[in-house]
Amino acid sequence: MKIKHRRLGLILLVVLFCVMFCRPIAIHISEKEFLATAPNGPETPASLGIPFDRLKIASGDRQLDGFLVRAPSTCQPQTAVLIFHGVGETISQWVKAQQFLYEHCTSSIVFDYSGHGDSTKPGTFRNLREDAVAAYGAFAVQFVGYGRRCVFGFSMGNGPMLESIANFRPQPSCVIVAAAFSSLRDAGARSGQPEVRPVPDSGHLGQRGGRVPQPRAAAGCSQRYGPGESCFDEPANFRRSS
Repeated sequence: MKIKHRRLGLILLVVLFCVMFCRPIAIHISEKEFLATAPNGPETPASLGIPFDRLKIASGDRQLDGFLVRAPSTCQPQTAVLIFHGVGETISQWVKAQQFLYEHCTSSIVFDYSGHGDSTKPGTFRNLREDAVAAYGAFAVQFVGYGRRCVFGFSMGNGPMLESIANFRPQPSCVIVAAAFSSLRDAGARSGQPEVRPVPDSGHLGQRGGRVPQPRAAAGCSQRYGPGESCFDEPANFRRSS
């Protein structure tokens, strides 16, 4: 009986050791693997003939790199979208998306999290949460007075966006969830980079209950995030390429 108790005690000590030391190591490895990219690519909205501003957003003691594209002042109602791109991506991969939004009278900001592109390193889960709040604060300042300010999460970018949304001030007018996944296995099955595919114009985010054209309603999606807004799985014009 004493031997069994000793073995049980040893097992408990091993489990406790793993909880205390193995988990932080696993988190650190995950951060190095998923929350860091190469420098940002050469593509900017200007590459597509779209005027833009280069943003430097303060997040703690770090700076986040971003592109701001402002739709023409003649666009009514005035609408803006903050894009939370997928982990492992950079803002240079989203210039076609910003072009699409610009051509549909929607202003936008896309930014790189810490550790991504030209934003300050390191990329950590804690920094990711701080980055989400900091980016939204800058977004709200840039588009103060706009009728609608929406947030758009793509793939794993939905994580920091939805986790931090309670701290967004003022609250966004609508929330769009795109290319979401139901499990880590599902997330691992997705690959490729965001790609814009032109679709027939069916309105834009400036309209009441509007959205990026031709979204496909997510199966079983019932939670609502704002006046007239539903969550969506993967808008057709933001499908990931294979």
